[in-house]
Amino acid sequence: NNLKPEEKSKTLSSTTFIHIQLKEYDKALQKQQKALELIFNEDDLTYDPEKISILSNIANLHQLKNNYQEALNTEVKISNILASHFGETGSAYYSSIFDRIIFNLKLKNYKKADELLSLYNSYLLERLESYFMVLTSQEKEKFTKELINHNLKLYTLYNYLNDDANPQNASAALNNVLISKGLVLRANVDVLNKIEALNLDDTNNTIAQFRSLKASISKQLQLPIDQREEDFNEKVKSLEKIESEIVARYREYFKDDLDIKKNWKDTNLKGDELAIEFTSFYDYDKPKSSKIYAAYLYKKNWESPKIIILFEEEELAKHFINSTSPNQLYSKRGSKATSKKINQHAADSIYNLVWKPLESYVSESSKTYFSPDGLLHKIAFSALPNNDGKMIGEIYNIQRVSNTADIRKSNNIPDINDLLLIGGVDYSFTPNDKNEVVEKNQYSMLESDLLLGDNQNRSIAPNGFSYLEGTSKEVAQIKNLLPDSKSLTGKNANETSFKKLSGNSPSVLHIATHGFFFPKAKTPSNTLTEKNSNPYNAATNPLLRSGIILANANYAWQNGKNQYLEDDGILTALEISNLDLRKTDLVVLSACETGLGDIDNSEGVYGLQRAFKMAGVKTIIMSLWEVPDKETSEFMQLFYSNWKSLNNPKKAFIDTQ
Repeated sequence: NNLKPEEKSKTLSSTTFIHIQLKEYDKALQKQQKALELIFNEDDLTYDPEKISILSNIANLHQLKNNYQEALNTEVKISNILASHFGETGSAYYSSIFDRIIFNLKLKNYKKADELLSLYNSYLLERLESYFMVLTSQEKEKFTKELINHNLKLYTLYNYLNDDANPQNASAALNNVLISKGLVLRANVDVLNKIEALNLDDTNNTIAQFRSLKASISKQLQLPIDQREEDFNEKVKSLEKIESEIVARYREYFKDDLDIKKNWKDTNLKGDELAIEFTSFYDYDKPKSSKIYAAYLYKKNWESPKIIILFEEEELAKHFINSTSPNQLYSKRGSKATSKKINQHAADSIYNLVWKPLESYVSESSKTYFSPDGLLHKIAFSALPNNDGKMIGEIYNIQRVSNTADIRKSNNIPDINDLLLIGGVDYSFTPNDKNEVVEKNQYSMLESDLLLGDNQNRSIAPNGFSYLEGTSKEVAQIKNLLPDSKSLTGKNANETSFKKLSGNSPSVLHIATHGFFFPKAKTPSNTLTEKNSNPYNAATNPLLRSGIILANANYAWQNGKNQYLEDDGILTALEISNLDLRKTDLVVLSACETGLGDIDNSEGVYGLQRAFKMAGVKTIIMSLWEVPDKETSEFMQLFYSNWKSLNNPKKAFIDTQ
């Protein structure tokens, strides 16, 4: 009773959270309302941060009690106060608009939700256009995770809940999906490409410094923390500063050329070609773990896209619980599946969930482009059998793309005569008297006892990687077919030679070797502070958990490190991402499971494919399979033979399949 009203209000607010923890929402709500009455007039539009905080708590408590109308009424008061003080601008105001959209959707007030959604979406797109491109790569990733990934999908949620056939809303929803998919990757590659194309001395020097410092940091990231250079943290700060300078220069020269916004009507579809853009979103009326998958379909002359709701993620995820690659699910081909009974139930289920609802549209189209999302990245669509046992790739002309908005964006046709072949790699390394230990911390560290610490990983080359005879024949026969091609084989197919391709890479790069990918550890190490922490298997950065195996790699793989070589032969995706491979139009990854990686819903797969795209490569041929050596070699030889005769790599690939 001796407390001042302001002190009483704060005391009531602080004790509210105890009631929330005990799920005593009525008591918590009473205290919040009392705290408000003590010092504020609820209907007064005067702005006060404490008042906004209490009103937000009241709205949240009404939501916890499923009193959505009361929650909405309170949120309207918050919006009015913010608008009267700041105007209808700022993140706080639009955060309130977001909450009002959700509450209106829960109350099935679809007309009002539609009005607010149009306002909110315009705000998001304006922020993207004015703000996104001036961020560094790390800031862009944070920005998309905090604001873009879910909020740009609100239109899809609205259409799903309302079963809305409004052409304007369907178009807005699809455009948002096209904008958000691969946004960070597109923006980062765009910045470097356009700045380097200016060919100005000062910017060239800055970018050269950026690439060099980034490569040095990537090398250090592969070492346990206690073995990194003393100035590692300073290098990281310097890298961020240099990247900020590059981004600022981009904004200076290309302020009117920001390639962020997308419109499905601008896609370069021809005739009756079909585009399928898969997406996933959350229904706020369901548990947070429940994600819904949908597909947007569109053709050149359609008035609006069609949305088809497909399934909840759990229905698909159950088929991947005990499988690391699609050929364990439904394939009749591939090294593991040949000796195992085919899981026909999984095959039928995946087909019925993912493809059957779309098939009538696909069957009426001469060609179908599709862009996967989420777990759909794990599905080899071409090899997915229908209920009659025929593979989809045999029946329909389908082509996988990162984003259907970018169909035929580039007209670069790979030059088959400018081809570098890597294969027949000699993975062995035996130190001799001539070998000297290289300068400390120049080689990467790989603690094999930790890397191969669990049953799954111990099956991956416990005695080192075996020589692939088929890759040697593959390279020799392709070179015989294309005499102008160059090759790196045996000991010459090493990591140092690969890195020297940066800035001077061929039009076509063919890599026939072992690849690796480790899923995220169940209890990942965020800091790697222990002396023997493994930087590959435990790394939080997925680009350190995937890569390709080159010459001399077995020594480091088995012994944890190779102190005799600067480059140990284990080329990570992170190292590839730092290279400049913009002159390369096509990379062919003739190796196992090179399409695997950690999955980010909007950004796709974080693995080898992302690494090569970050390096500037236009097109990638990769595999979700564990591929057998002999059959892969046959496939590649036929592919290049078809390409040479048809002069069309895409048609040659489909014919070879």
